[in-house]
Amino acid sequence: MRHVSNGEQEGGRRANGNDSGAVCDGNDGGSAESGTGTGRQPRDPPVSRSRWWYVLPIFLDVVGGIIAYFVLRHDDPPKAKNCLLLGVALFAIHVILFVVFLVLGYALTEW
Repeated sequence: MRHVSNGEQEGGRRANGNDSGAVCDGNDGGSAESGTGTGRQPRDPPVSRSRWWYVLPIFLDVVGGIIAYFVLRHDDPPKAKNCLLLGVALFAIHVILFVVFLVLGYALTEW
Protein backbone atom coordinates (compact mmCIF):
# COMPACT_ATOMS: atom_id res chain seq x y z
CA MET A 1 0.00 0.00 0.00
CA ARG A 2 1.28 3.45 -0.93
CA HIS A 3 1.55 6.08 1.78
CA VAL A 4 -0.02 9.45 0.82
CA SER A 5 1.49 12.21 2.91
CA ASN A 6 1.30 15.97 3.41
CA GLY A 7 -1.43 16.85 0.89
CA GLU A 8 -0.25 14.60 -1.92
CA GLN A 9 -3.13 13.11 -3.88
CA GLU A 10 -3.12 9.84 -5.73
CA GLY A 11 -2.43 10.35 -9.42
CA GLY A 12 -0.86 13.76 -8.78
CA ARG A 13 2.79 14.66 -8.45
CA ARG A 14 4.62 17.21 -6.38
CA ALA A 15 4.98 20.70 -7.84
CA ASN A 16 8.63 21.80 -7.96
CA GLY A 17 9.68 18.81 -5.84
CA ASN A 18 9.10 20.63 -2.53
CA ASP A 19 7.28 19.43 0.57
CA SER A 20 4.72 22.25 0.65
CA GLY A 21 1.86 19.91 -0.09
CA ALA A 22 1.11 21.51 -3.46
CA VAL A 23 0.16 19.06 -6.17
CA CYS A 24 0.77 19.70 -9.84
CA ASP A 25 -2.41 19.01 -11.79
CA GLY A 26 -1.09 19.85 -15.27
CA ASN A 27 -2.67 23.29 -15.24
CA ASP A 28 -0.85 26.34 -16.61
CA GLY A 29 0.23 27.45 -13.15
CA GLY A 30 -2.35 30.04 -12.17
CA SER A 31 -4.88 29.63 -9.43
CA ALA A 32 -8.27 31.25 -9.13
CA GLU A 33 -7.55 32.47 -5.59
CA SER A 34 -4.35 34.34 -6.35
CA GLY A 35 -5.56 35.92 -9.59
CA THR A 36 -2.19 35.36 -11.25
CA GLY A 37 -3.23 32.79 -13.85
CA THR A 38 -5.68 32.97 -16.69
CA GLY A 39 -6.89 29.39 -16.47
CA ARG A 40 -6.54 29.04 -20.27
CA GLN A 41 -4.20 26.94 -22.31
CA PRO A 42 -1.26 28.81 -23.89
CA ARG A 43 -1.87 29.93 -27.47
CA ASP A 44 0.30 29.55 -30.51
CA PRO A 45 2.73 32.41 -31.13
CA PRO A 46 1.28 35.36 -33.09
CA VAL A 47 1.23 34.98 -36.87
CA SER A 48 2.06 37.97 -39.05
CA ARG A 49 -0.85 38.80 -41.36
CA SER A 50 -0.85 40.73 -44.62
CA ARG A 51 -0.49 44.51 -44.66
CA TRP A 52 -3.51 44.64 -46.97
CA TRP A 53 -5.68 44.61 -43.83
CA TYR A 54 -4.87 48.33 -43.44
CA VAL A 55 -6.92 49.01 -46.58
CA LEU A 56 -10.15 48.13 -44.75
CA PRO A 57 -9.98 50.98 -42.18
CA ILE A 58 -8.70 53.37 -44.85
CA PHE A 59 -11.87 52.93 -46.92
CA LEU A 60 -14.41 52.20 -44.17
CA ASP A 61 -13.05 54.26 -41.25
CA VAL A 62 -14.22 52.97 -37.87
CA VAL A 63 -16.33 50.14 -39.31
CA GLY A 64 -13.35 48.80 -41.27
CA GLY A 65 -11.12 49.16 -38.21
CA ILE A 66 -13.56 47.19 -36.07
CA ILE A 67 -13.89 44.45 -38.69
CA ALA A 68 -10.11 44.21 -39.09
CA TYR A 69 -9.64 44.19 -35.30
CA PHE A 70 -12.01 41.27 -34.73
CA VAL A 71 -10.52 39.27 -37.61
CA LEU A 72 -6.88 39.86 -36.61
CA ARG A 73 -7.06 40.01 -32.80
CA HIS A 74 -5.96 36.40 -32.18
CA ASP A 75 -3.47 35.99 -35.04
CA ASP A 76 -1.71 39.39 -35.01
CA PRO A 77 -2.73 41.53 -32.00
CA PRO A 78 -0.44 44.51 -32.77
CA LYS A 79 -1.77 44.80 -36.31
CA ALA A 80 -5.35 44.44 -35.05
CA LYS A 81 -4.84 47.32 -32.61
CA ASN A 82 -3.18 49.44 -35.29
CA CYS A 83 -6.06 48.86 -37.73
CA LEU A 84 -8.57 49.89 -35.08
CA LEU A 85 -6.57 53.01 -34.19
CA LEU A 86 -6.19 53.89 -37.88
CA GLY A 87 -9.95 53.64 -38.39
CA VAL A 88 -10.65 55.87 -35.37
CA ALA A 89 -7.99 58.41 -36.40
CA LEU A 90 -9.26 58.66 -39.97
CA PHE A 91 -12.82 59.03 -38.70
CA ALA A 92 -11.74 61.88 -36.42
CA ILE A 93 -9.92 63.58 -39.32
CA HIS A 94 -13.01 63.27 -41.52
CA VAL A 95 -15.25 64.74 -38.81
CA ILE A 96 -12.85 67.65 -38.25
CA LEU A 97 -12.65 68.37 -42.00
CA PHE A 98 -16.44 68.21 -42.28
CA VAL A 99 -16.87 70.74 -39.48
CA VAL A 100 -14.21 73.05 -40.93
CA PHE A 101 -15.80 73.02 -44.39
CA LEU A 102 -19.26 73.44 -42.89
CA VAL A 103 -18.15 76.52 -40.95
CA LEU A 104 -16.26 77.92 -43.96
CA GLY A 105 -19.22 77.32 -46.23
CA TYR A 106 -21.57 79.04 -43.81
CA ALA A 107 -19.16 81.94 -43.37
CA LEU A 108 -18.73 82.42 -47.12
CA THR A 109 -22.47 82.44 -47.81
CA GLU A 110 -22.97 85.25 -45.29
CA TRP A 111 -20.80 87.67 -47.31
